[in-house]
Amino acid sequence: MARAAWRSRALRGAVVILAIYLLMDLVMSCEMSERGLLSPDGSIHVDAIVLGAACLVTRVTVRFVLPALVAIAVVRLGIDAASRRVR
Repeated sequence: MARAAWRSRALRGAVVILAIYLLMDLVMSCEMSERGLLSPDGSIHVDAIVLGAACLVTRVTVRFVLPALVAIAVVRLGIDAASRRVR
């Protein structure tokens, strides 16, 4: 069953998305602990804002797309298991 689960493209996609999110979250927290979005003189750190936007996009993806990918994978695995029982 574990091999069949890993062969699922939806489940592999979910794992990749989760890994990217965790990496982005780690990079963002390290970056923001060193410096913020604004410098002391008030100028904007554009790279920090771009990194924050990318982190926000991955967070929204994990929040809304990841559950759908996992649900698709589970349903497909259930259908495959049920069709094997019928044969």
